[in-house]
Amino acid sequence: MFKNIIFIFILTFQLFLVEAQPNINSIQVNKLRQNGTPNIGNDTNDKPFLQLVQSNGSIVSLIKKFDFYICGQDARGVFYNTLDPLYTHPGPLYDKLDPFDSLEAKHFNKSWQVFDSEIQNHKKDYWDNSIIDNRINSIYSWPGKGNPYFEKYNGFKLKKQDYNLAPFFDYNGDDIYNPDDGDYPNHNRIHINDININPTVISWSVFHFLPPKIPYSLAIEFNLLTCAYQCSENDIFDHTIFNSLWITNRGDEELFDFNLSFLTDFALGCEDDDYIGCSPSTNSFYGYNSNKVDATTSMSCDFDPLNYFLNGSISCVFFTDLMSTFMYYPESPTKTTFPFGMSGPELTNEYHYYSFGYWRDGSNLTNFGNGYNPGSTLYSHFAFSGNPKLSNQWSMYKEKMPLENYKTISSIHVEYLFPEQTKQIHYAFVYSQHPGANHLENVEIAKWDATFLRSIYGVFDGFQVKCSSEKCSDDCLWNGDTNRDGIVNQEDLYNIAVGYKLSIGKIREYIDSWIPNESENWNVHLFDSTDLKHVDADGNGTIAFDDVNIIKRFFGFKNSNFNENSLCNQSNELIKIKSKLESDTLPSMRSTDLLYIDWSFRHDSIIGVSFEVSYNNKFVEVLLPETSIEYGINNYALYFNEIRNNRFEKRNYFSMAITNKDSSINELINTKIKIQYLGNNTDAIQFTKLKLDQIKILTADGQVHCLGNVEKLFRLEKSVATKVDELIGHNPFIFYPNPTLGILNYKSFETHYSRCLIFNAIGQLIKEENMLDRDNIDITDLNPGIYFIEVVAGNLKRVFTVIKSE
Repeated sequence: MFKNIIFIFILTFQLFLVEAQPNINSIQVNKLRQNGTPNIGNDTNDKPFLQLVQSNGSIVSLIKKFDFYICGQDARGVFYNTLDPLYTHPGPLYDKLDPFDSLEAKHFNKSWQVFDSEIQNHKKDYWDNSIIDNRINSIYSWPGKGNPYFEKYNGFKLKKQDYNLAPFFDYNGDDIYNPDDGDYPNHNRIHINDININPTVISWSVFHFLPPKIPYSLAIEFNLLTCAYQCSENDIFDHTIFNSLWITNRGDEELFDFNLSFLTDFALGCEDDDYIGCSPSTNSFYGYNSNKVDATTSMSCDFDPLNYFLNGSISCVFFTDLMSTFMYYPESPTKTTFPFGMSGPELTNEYHYYSFGYWRDGSNLTNFGNGYNPGSTLYSHFAFSGNPKLSNQWSMYKEKMPLENYKTISSIHVEYLFPEQTKQIHYAFVYSQHPGANHLENVEIAKWDATFLRSIYGVFDGFQVKCSSEKCSDDCLWNGDTNRDGIVNQEDLYNIAVGYKLSIGKIREYIDSWIPNESENWNVHLFDSTDLKHVDADGNGTIAFDDVNIIKRFFGFKNSNFNENSLCNQSNELIKIKSKLESDTLPSMRSTDLLYIDWSFRHDSIIGVSFEVSYNNKFVEVLLPETSIEYGINNYALYFNEIRNNRFEKRNYFSMAITNKDSSINELINTKIKIQYLGNNTDAIQFTKLKLDQIKILTADGQVHCLGNVEKLFRLEKSVATKVDELIGHNPFIFYPNPTLGILNYKSFETHYSRCLIFNAIGQLIKEENMLDRDNIDITDLNPGIYFIEVVAGNLKRVFTVIKSE
């Protein structure tokens, strides 16, 4: 039946570096996912810093951004902090007199990650006969002091071999990290002396802060070690990620009486209806929803019943050092009624005030109202330190604070830090949401969880919990990595297409974590010797389109098998991007078909093509990609897409793969993608660039051939505003008037929507309307209030907030 199986795989992400594939550094083995490293980000594609993996498989934000900085005053009375991004760089601070090395910073803009199963296999390998027979990439690439294999496994040299970097267990005690001697990465810095379990995964990164002034400036090196446990038997551990921050003074002068401050932007699902608070007794601060149901009191969030409705609490818990102050400020005070003194810090002295428990203008924090009461002497160091459930305690909930995106600054006081001295700060993120508990009850549960974690942290007889341990040792399965190359990307679609409905194998338990899994062999292999168990991504015993969703779920994740040299980056001028337009000028607000043609590589048995397309989403929106294949597309095309609206002016990309296992697609690889210029260029910007990257083809012999990349400049047509343009604001779709008395007109510049679904404020579907051959919908019969309208065209969906007036 499925003679010609064609897969199209499309994902959209945000790039920090326009020209390079992003290096996503995420850690997730339980229900929390931590993306990147604070302050430098590690190219997380603007993903939220901390996310929750919900029981339905959807991933939702908990913390949008989390940074830390040192803030103080030197001996000359000058305020300082380590926030300036111009002087914050990835990599160690070998010598403060050395000029900045941008290439080394690029190399260190990542996190090294190793799994406990890999450590255990390495230890067994060495203990067998004191010889390593199977070198594991993550063990041999670990940046331990003096690692003789560092360059071989990382592709660049360390400037200093005798420099202390990532922690390790020194088996022979020679103060050198050499995996051949039985050494292995270690998590000792976190002080979890645990006899029951080891962390399922540990991750390490390093960066530094160095302004240009010598010797009076700061010279600080930050090392961050992160670990997490896969622990389904203990709900708290299964929702916790541990961090250990090492701060080393590489400067010439002593630092004294300063604060280490943590700047946190909570975003529990919808970020504009969150409240914040702190608990000095449990040494923690937290964010929670302002009402029982998320995203029903804010008009700035697109309504999404699957990804919102969080009513739990996300906490940051400090272990060994006491929190000295906790402050907050509204992100956009002008849209509410906050005075200027409560607005966010901008100058160095203003960050100093917030770090030490004062408002932007130097006023004291007070313990009632919004905390800003100049002239009052009811001072406090901790904003909203009461229990939100109790009406007689100070909380945002009790004060009925305006809905805003509130940011927090929590601080730990440090008395001194001598040159070359190191200070350790240990903390964890824990998400608390118990069945049946409401948003306020979950705040209480969060305090219990913080108390539990602090009570068992660092005890010498180990955590008093039992967790499942990994058992995989050979030919391990990683979710979505169907070709076993160490990364989940568009090329993993190849094996699903080739193995589609090829065999019915053994059913296994699906574990929704990025860890190595044990699975029985099917004893059916593809041309590259891959057992089909790897292709059955969801573990249901069949190769089917549902396996594609697992690739989407873990897209961009890497393990130790990934080789950076496998990237396909060379330019290929023989591949052309052509447009149906007579010129290369993109017309405003009109879709344009682009054809990728004239492929330089010809082979009689091409069965797959994959590539990435990057573009600047400030000017261009990519609509649903299609293919120019003339047969089979309507009946046999299996594809999905994820087009994300991006509020940041950064470059986006999507990845695509087309495969046809039964015949060559030499004549079929021309691919049509509709793009739409949004008509918002300025006089200063005349062009935008479209780039095809990582172009590869798969031939029937199982070989993947690299074709490289190609790019093309398009001229932007100057926009001429009309009344309709001004009304629409260059949006591809709009409802108007909004608010409305009942009749909602709509105009679309991207596609024809077939129907719309209308939800009330708590997510109940109350009405469905046909939109074909119409230019308005009638909601006169609805009661006044806020509604969410989802418009649908095939797989393309958009959600809008509208107000029905009285």
